[in-house]
Amino acid sequence: LRFLSGGSEELHPVLFSMAQGLGLLLMSIIATIPLFTTAFLSTRSFIWFGNIGIVLFPAFVVGGCFIHLLLISLSKWVIIGKFQEGKAKKFSWFFLKWWLVRRILQVPRLYTWIFDETILSSAYLRILGANIGSNVHVEQPYLLEPDLVSVGDNCVAEFEVQFATSEIRGDYLELRKVHIGNNVKVGVRAILLGGTTVHDGCEVGAKAILDFSTSSTGPCQ
Repeated sequence: LRFLSGGSEELHPVLFSMAQGLGLLLMSIIATIPLFTTAFLSTRSFIWFGNIGIVLFPAFVVGGCFIHLLLISLSKWVIIGKFQEGKAKKFSWFFLKWWLVRRILQVPRLYTWIFDETILSSAYLRILGANIGSNVHVEQPYLLEPDLVSVGDNCVAEFEVQFATSEIRGDYLELRKVHIGNNVKVGVRAILLGGTTVHDGCEVGAKAILDFSTSSTGPCQ
């Protein structure tokens, strides 16, 4: 694996700790302010608009969630851009950005379950950078380096499938792709480690663990 941009040199421990502190502050702002603003506007709608507020209340809630998701997506693209296969030293500049983006992407799990198994769920993953085919159903996936995930057409990923495209080995962070073919079903809480390929027509059992050495070796019937 090649070194990713900003991943070949470690930052000074003091500088890294300060940057992490600022990152936590940024994450707190992204996580809380839009949600509190939505809650405030939703409750005030009854006071400001009277009976019309009954109609505006759900509109504020749904609209606030969508705006928050767009903010999450924008943060990911601004901070780290597109994830690529490669490696980086722990406590490097890239490692810091990776650490922060992963935490930001976990924030909307509080409410994205509402969109599970709808076109909105796949659309959100595409906005984040994942390559998602048509007629794909996913339910609360753990997918924190979305650009490294490719899912074909007519696939099902059941509850909390983990696309573990990153791994820390020794002093290095390693990122690898996960590819799922067409007409594939992945069972509840299965773990697909970096380098995994699941070929067309395969079914991965619940809580199974696959990596590049245990991936399906050919088309499944």
